[in-house]
Order: sequence, then C-alpha cells, then structure tokens
Amino acid sequence: MDAIEKHCQPKKNVVYERFKFLSCNQKEGQSVGSYITELKMMVKNCEYDSEEEMVLDKIVMGIIDNNVRERLLQTEVLFLRKAIDVCQIAEVSRHQTDQMATKIEGMSTRVDSINSSKLCKISNSNSNFVRNKMKKENVVHNPYHCKKCSTKHNAGQCPAFGKECFYCHELHHFEIGCLLKMSGNKQQNEIKRNNFKKKLHSVESQNVENSNNNLNEMFIDSLKITNGKNNNKLINNGKILAEVVSINDIDVLFKLDTGADCNILPSRILLQVMPSARIQK
Repeated sequence: MDAIEKHCQPKKNVVYERFKFLSCNQKEGQSVGSYITELKMMVKNCEYDSEEEMVLDKIVMGIIDNNVRERLLQTEVLFLRKAIDVCQIAEVSRHQTDQMATKIEGMSTRVDSINSSKLCKISNSNSNFVRNKMKKENVVHNPYHCKKCSTKHNAGQCPAFGKECFYCHELHHFEIGCLLKMSGNKQQNEIKRNNFKKKLHSVESQNVENSNNNLNEMFIDSLKITNGKNNNKLINNGKILAEVVSINDIDVLFKLDTGADCNILPSRILLQVMPSARIQK
C-alpha cells in the first residue's frame, strides 16, 4: 500500500519548497493568524530539522508591520508562541485604534458643523443688533412732537420730566399736556382735585386775570400749599415777612408781599371775622 502511494504521489522538490517558504511574506490586508497558518502548512514540505524555529524566523522577516518587527527584535528570549502573541495583540490594538479614530473624526466633524451653525446665528444676531442700534440712533436724532410738553425735542430730552402739573399735580408733564384736563370728564376732575385738598395756611396766585373787567372776580391759576407749623418757624427766624392785621377786632396773621393780587382765608378764619358770611361752592 505504501509503495502504491509513493508511486502515485509526485516527487517533491525540497529546494523549491524551501524557496516558496522563504519567499512567503505577509500580504496587504492579510491577518496575522492567516499568515502564520500559511507558514505552518508550507514548512511541512521543507524537511527542516526544527520547523518551529524556521516559522519564527520567517515571521520576523515577513511581517508587514515594521513596528511589530522592531518589538520582536527587542525581545531577548523569543520563541514562537510569544512572537504569535505579540503580533496578534498588535493587530487587535491597531484595529481598535482605527475604529476610535474614525469615531473621533465623526464627532469632530459634528462639533465643527454645530460651531459653524452657532457662528452663523451669532453673526446674524450681531447684524440684527447693529441694525436695531442704527434704528434707535436714527430715532434719537429725529425730533418728534411730545404730548407731555407740547414741544418738539429728541427722545429723553423732555423739559416736563420731573415737573409737576398745575392741574392734576402729577409729575412728568405740563398742564397743556394733562390728559385729565383734556378728557373733559368733570366728575373725574372733581374727584382728582378733592383728593389733593389739604389744609391751606397761605396762598400764592400766578397768572391772575380779570374776567369781563370785573375786579371783584379773580381767577387763581395755581395754589402753593405750605404747612402752618413750618410758617411759624420761618416767621420766628425772620425768613417770612408777616404782620398781624385786625379784622373786625380779630387779629389775623397775614403774609406780606406774596406777589398775589388776592388772598384767600381759610373758612374757619373767615367765619371768625365775618360770622354772617356765606360760602358758595
């Protein structure tokens, strides 16, 4: 039987088999495991005394990765099993590194796209801010007719700001721009004026006019209200000129040189000096 097999099998050329073995290098894209298996199958036909040593030497010479070859050459005591482990570990690590690099590159691309979109939004917001600022500046430099003071001026330059209205006694507008006066609602106007009533101790008149040339009728445009206690202090300090005037044998303290064309007495003092006086509303 052995004679038949030897007759049927072609004779092998050991020199040629060794040539093929020594010429076998790792191909591009070939895994380490596949390359080592190929070497182990080819070395069986070479009739070497130590097939394991020949495979080890061929791995060092035929491996495609120069970094792995450098690591194998740096190992003092190297045998086949250790060389295979070093090559397989390096292959797995390289594969994992490539996968990580691909994911990181994808994340970087996404971050760049997000940043670019943010930059576009910021650029658009900045341009909108500039346009709005220019609009505001144009508004500021364009005078307009103000309803609070009835004059033309730029924004933020109203002369009525902080001033008191002589009609409703509210701040930040003149009487000419008083909405309460222009509303024409007499009932609301009366309520507004009654809420402002206080105890009068002295009265000053401005813009006094005669009505139909009748000197007995006086128009009082504004009243200045002061406190009687403060008046006594000012009188004692000599800051207010005042004099006691006797009316119907009753002494009444009058402020001198008020600048007004008429004086108004509180109702209680009027009834003291003129008990029969009738007060009309």
